[in-house]
Amino acid sequence: MALPTAGKCIEQHLPIVKQQGLNTLKASNLAGFLVDASGNVTVPGTLAVTGAQTFTGDQAITGALTVGTTLGVTGASTLTGAVNYKRQVTNTGGAYATPIALTVAQSGRVLLVNDAAGLDFTLPAVGAGDVGTHFKFVVTVTVSSNNFRVTAASGDLLFGGLAYHDFDTADKTQFFAPDGNDLIMTMNGSTTGGKQGTWVEFICSSATQWLVTGVVAADGTMATPFS
Repeated sequence: MALPTAGKCIEQHLPIVKQQGLNTLKASNLAGFLVDASGNVTVPGTLAVTGAQTFTGDQAITGALTVGTTLGVTGASTLTGAVNYKRQVTNTGGAYATPIALTVAQSGRVLLVNDAAGLDFTLPAVGAGDVGTHFKFVVTVTVSSNNFRVTAASGDLLFGGLAYHDFDTADKTQFFAPDGNDLIMTMNGSTTGGKQGTWVEFICSSATQWLVTGVVAADGTMATPFS
């Protein structure tokens, strides 16, 4: 790990190192920190750092890394071993009459559709740099009035499709897909889906497209939700 310039505890020891003539081509041990002649630091135990830190170059971390708030990584990252994480779940709240405008910064969230009176969402307008942006909607409360609706920005067309299952009729399934010009998905809680257990994911696959995929619980004479 490269020597962090903001690591005050290390800086406090450096004068001692220089006074003792240890800044030579030999490795030096500073109260548990192993510092070599190139300025590389090995921390055998726990390193607690407060405040923002900037590390340039490659960093090798063995053992657990715990980040209390936000970890921002620029560039490619390689993770070896098990990676355990939870997707952020958002209880959107709100009312159907007021559309919830999603942003690219919210990408990766699981959005709970948990209002029987329905919820209305708008996807962010996307460009080439937004490919990979994705949202997953999970219906936890069956829509009984209004709709569960998701609308893409003008020109950001939907493609893909949804597998529909009639929740109370065995082996009754259908598949519905956008027709190539659709921007809106609307579920009414019955024939067009939106019953509890429905999940739908939108993935930005190009500067002008959202892939729609998911499994929908519906009832009655099932019909397409796309328009």
